[in-house]
Order: sequence, then C-alpha cells, then structure tokens
Amino acid sequence: MNVKVTQLEHVPAKTRRTSRALRSEALAPYLFILPFGVLFILFFILPIFYALYQSLYRSERSGLGLGAATTSFNGLGNYGAGAVKG
Repeated sequence: MNVKVTQLEHVPAKTRRTSRALRSEALAPYLFILPFGVLFILFFILPIFYALYQSLYRSERSGLGLGAATTSFNGLGNYGAGAVKG
C-alpha cells in the first residue's frame, strides 16, 4: 500500500466564481420580472390609489357645466352620502 501525503500548502485551491459572475446570475431572474412589476404598479396599483385620493374630494360645476369645476375637500363625506343613499 503506497500512500502519498501532501501538505496543505501544496494543495491547489478550488476555483471559485468571481463575485461579479455570481452577482449577474443572481440578478438575472429579477430583470425578467421587472417589466411585469413596472406595468403592474403603473396600471393597477397607481389607479387604485388615485381613485381613493379623488374620492376624498367633492367637485361641483355651476351653470351648464362648461366652466371650471370647484373642488373642495370632503373627507369621508362622500362615503357617508353613499351609505345613506345606497
């Protein structure tokens, strides 16, 4: 039985990927999901918040309705009026 003993200083280190390669591989899935996320926020989330914002204001027009509308903050009054009428 012939056994060769090698000291640790002479053992070649395992090759590791550079951090740049790991970073690009870890980033790739998120780059594919990014367009969906942007469009989802732009066309689904933002309109919901804008509608909630608009629902807190009251808009009134005078005359034939051709002039500029006067907008005033109504708070939750619009929801109260909807609950009473509803």
